[in-house]
Amino acid sequence: MNAAAARLAQISSELKDSPLSDKTRELWDEFKKVKAVINQENENRFFKMLEAAPELKQYWDIPERMPKMKSIQTALHRKGKEDGVLLRFFGSVWFGNSDMFDFDFIHAVKHMSERDIKIVRKWLVSPFFC
Repeated sequence: MNAAAARLAQISSELKDSPLSDKTRELWDEFKKVKAVINQENENRFFKMLEAAPELKQYWDIPERMPKMKSIQTALHRKGKEDGVLLRFFGSVWFGNSDMFDFDFIHAVKHMSERDIKIVRKWLVSPFFC
């Protein structure tokens, strides 16, 4: 666990243990700041991971750090479930929700290339969500 995640856990514990303390407002402000740092780190990791699949960069607005949802939805609709597995994986990581992209690990692994499996395997060692 990195320092930001450890601090976030500590703040969360303090807020849980004494939700009406004099420090509550200060703790919430710090919580939001630390959470923003963690989100930034996760987004940086995401875009680094995206470099391993350059064909998927077209589905993210990298300068704005946002997914191009209409493009993703259109691509997933046009591609078969087998052809869009890596895009489904990246979408699931971005939103932290596999249901949103109908992503199933077992199905995906059956249809992924060795390169795609390496991307997923590396993510599994230290998972994150944006």
